[in-house]
Amino acid sequence: MKIIERQEGSVIKTIDVDFNGIVIFDYPGILGPFNGKINDGENILQQFTTTDKGDSVLDQGIALPIMGIDDGGYTIRLFLNEIPINDNRNVVFSDKYFFLNVTGSLYIADMAV
Repeated sequence: MKIIERQEGSVIKTIDVDFNGIVIFDYPGILGPFNGKINDGENILQQFTTTDKGDSVLDQGIALPIMGIDDGGYTIRLFLNEIPINDNRNVVFSDKYFFLNVTGSLYIADMAV
């Protein structure tokens, strides 16, 4: 699901998860660790979890995986160029912030993608 070209502010989108995870990524930035091309059927999740490519895409802000979540619908809010303020919010879980370096288009997809 393509959700946004680079804009200011924040965006809220809903995604249906069927594969116990979501990945948020920059395209075409995600192609960088694969010499500019990802072949159909190529298991890049395996490469991200078994090689240093996973650490590299996180460090560079190319992709952010969210793994180990139940199947179902999730609402995702992205903040652009700001740190979220949690005043007057019911925060169920919080972890450290991960910043994405979006140079093209931002996508949110089921981990199966």
